[in-house]
Amino acid sequence: MMRLLIGLVLTALCMFPSTASAIMVFPTTFYSAAAGGYEANAVRFDSNDYLLRGAGLTDAADSKVGILSFWFQFQGGNGTEQAIISGAATTVQIIKNSANKIRLILQNSGFAFGWDASTTTAYTADGNWHHFLASWDVGSSAGYIYVDDSDDLSEATNTDQDVEWTQSDWGIGSTTGAGDKLNAEIADLYLNTATSLNLSTTSNRRKFIDGDGKPVDLGETNCSEPTGSQPLICLTNPTATWQNNLGSAGNFNENGALSSASDSPSDD
Repeated sequence: MMRLLIGLVLTALCMFPSTASAIMVFPTTFYSAAAGGYEANAVRFDSNDYLLRGAGLTDAADSKVGILSFWFQFQGGNGTEQAIISGAATTVQIIKNSANKIRLILQNSGFAFGWDASTTTAYTADGNWHHFLASWDVGSSAGYIYVDDSDDLSEATNTDQDVEWTQSDWGIGSTTGAGDKLNAEIADLYLNTATSLNLSTTSNRRKFIDGDGKPVDLGETNCSEPTGSQPLICLTNPTATWQNNLGSAGNFNENGALSSASDSPSDD
């Protein structure tokens, strides 16, 4: 397509030299935009696919703060609970619940809630990409959930507790016992438990979603672009190696076989 476009422009330059300067603006701008865009890779979780860490999260420490971001498109299972991220001790669970709301259950080792919050909106298999972004600081009673760049927080509990990130195993797309499997397409899964952001500030949301509602490059090497430091989990790789973590927590083991999603949240 690009070669055809360039050929047409060159032909026009020869036929109408007086309009050369006007014509040249278009291909230069078009190429620059195409070359500079970020294309998020999305993968498909179905009833056979899930990831297990097989150990604790390297570098994890119990904390009061965090940031979670991912793109999602549910593919089925409306009205059923599905695990997005789940710890072996079940004190930390990030799920789509039976009401089709995305819920964060963040507790300490004694099951006391640090943060219990969900989306106000229910999300089903609607054929659309959505962006989930949350941040919390339970030490200061600050918590935010934004979906598609809009405030979507329904908060039940926010208390000063250390959330238990030091667990023996972790599942993505299921519990660590391979239950509550996720039926969704997912892209750019990011978890940082060392800092938080005020998401009511637009510039902080732009670290994860741009003004056109598209994915932002989190950093090719270690996903440090949003905060300046490497998060625990950042899964952005091509499908064949998507389970290999660009965060510091270590790689995950693939069970089943993730496949490429039908499209990307970067697409128009």
